[in-house]
Amino acid sequence: MLTHLQKSQILQSIIASSNGSYADAMKDELVIFFFENEHPLDFLKDLKTEQEIQNKVDAIIHQMILHENEASIQEIMELSV
Repeated sequence: MLTHLQKSQILQSIIASSNGSYADAMKDELVIFFFENEHPLDFLKDLKTEQEIQNKVDAIIHQMILHENEASIQEIMELSV
């Protein structure tokens, strides 16, 4: 069982990784949202594995790309986490 700290570190590692795609720009926004603005990571409590965290990040990025011209990062995050 992963601790909250471990989950937070995994999340940070996932969104810090770069693969040279457009999603990297979205990951930069997530770093600011979660870690620089210190947004609560309460959604991590429902995630049990590294794969579940990766899937959640992928889903958030997907929503960000779909709605980037329609909604703010705050609005997207309210719907996603």
